[in-house]
Amino acid sequence: MKEFLSVEDNLERALAQEDCPAEDLRRGVEMTQKQLRGALAKLGVSEMEAEGKPFDPALHNAVAHVEDKSLGENTVAKVLQKGYLLNGKVVRHAIVQTAN
Repeated sequence: MKEFLSVEDNLERALAQEDCPAEDLRRGVEMTQKQLRGALAKLGVSEMEAEGKPFDPALHNAVAHVEDKSLGENTVAKVLQKGYLLNGKVVRHAIVQTAN
């Protein structure tokens, strides 16, 4: 939990800034996102790879379909929302667009 509290602290500091150039704000958000990803990794949470992979209903939730001859049948064409694993178990299915 301490890792997440540090992320919260940084988000709170960012929101407290009254006059902040957009570029600086973006850089701060990027740094905070990196910090969050590090905290998740320490807990065993990883982003699932999906784009270009075969569609797997145990990992993916298909909500759209596209015809694309450059991709194989039942291939994930696009990830609409990332999926996550916790020590190899699905925490959240990836929401995807499939091809063919």
